[in-house]
Amino acid sequence: MLRSILIVNAPGLEFLKRANNTSPRRIGITASIGIAIASILGVLVPVSTASADSISSEKAQAAAIASRINQLNNQVNVLAEQYNQASLKLSGIQTQIASTQKSITAQQKKVDQLKAKLANEAITAYTQAGTASGLMSILQGSSTDASVRQVILNTVSFSQQDLISAFQSAKAQLQSQQSQLASEESQANSTVQQISSAKNAAQSATNQEQLQLTQVNGTIAVLVRQQQQAQAAAAAAAAKRILQQQLLQQQQQQQQQQQQRGQQQQGLGSTPSLFQPTSVVPSSNAASIALQWARNELGKAYVFGAAGPNAFDCSGLMTYIFGKAGVSLPHSAAAQYDVTQRISYSQLQPGDLVFYYQPIDHVGIYIGGGNIIVADNPSVPVRIDSLYWDGVPVGFGRVG
Repeated sequence: MLRSILIVNAPGLEFLKRANNTSPRRIGITASIGIAIASILGVLVPVSTASADSISSEKAQAAAIASRINQLNNQVNVLAEQYNQASLKLSGIQTQIASTQKSITAQQKKVDQLKAKLANEAITAYTQAGTASGLMSILQGSSTDASVRQVILNTVSFSQQDLISAFQSAKAQLQSQQSQLASEESQANSTVQQISSAKNAAQSATNQEQLQLTQVNGTIAVLVRQQQQAQAAAAAAAAKRILQQQLLQQQQQQQQQQQQRGQQQQGLGSTPSLFQPTSVVPSSNAASIALQWARNELGKAYVFGAAGPNAFDCSGLMTYIFGKAGVSLPHSAAAQYDVTQRISYSQLQPGDLVFYYQPIDHVGIYIGGGNIIVADNPSVPVRIDSLYWDGVPVGFGRVG
């Protein structure tokens, strides 16, 4: 009852539907092949010395580059700190310049006021003494120290002397402040530029080293991938050899068992149809092409619902190989049974399809000699097996 409610036409369900019908002989075969595969996975494939040496050399180069990058990073960090400190100092000087500039502006205002007052004094002196040339030369900055003192003594009062001295002092102070700040700012700017240049050079060197490290790591990744691919290919080849030996032994055992069953059944006078067909000629050109493709797929994995090119289930394999011959088959064992021509056991030729179970949920392709190529279950790959690998077939079909 359970089998009757399963969806027969769903690709990939054939193996699940046969779970309750698996014979003890099939379990033994699957287990033995599974043990062989497990033993293969335990085999260590030797790595070529050249490949290992190349990887070791590239890793050594990567380590040296990483060490240089670490040193350059330390330099960049030191220079970055120096740059920050120099920038901070420059910022302080510029703040001081701004503050001093305010003072200079205020002092200049006082100087301008003092000039105006002295000008008034000169006018007064001229009015009283008849000349103001000496005082004007002081204001214009063209007189010598001796002449200044003489003019002061001859033309101005004691209070005026105080004003002139204040003028000279304020003017000198402004010039000194401006000169000092300009020198400090120029020096601070030079320091910042030097440190910035050194930091940029170190950072550029770091970037170049990092680029080289990325390239070396890429080379290492390629070498490692090639090494892994070589190991996988060697393991796959070893697996295929062991599986082929295993299959050959199984075929020999199955042929012996088949002959014994045939002799027993012949002695009982029961089913003469169990004798093997004698024809070894493919039933058609399409069948011949499909057979060649079927042989090419030996050893590939069984995957539920797969129809190639790298994995198959039973009906997916038939769909794929006949598709290469230009014939479209549905991806379902039962549906393939429905669309193929019914033939008898005695008419069976290489390239014909062989169907199993009721309801039908499994299919293989006959290759002659009492054998088929079949994709059976996830425990084993596509393989050659006996026509009676799990009992007597329920039907045969020829692709038109």
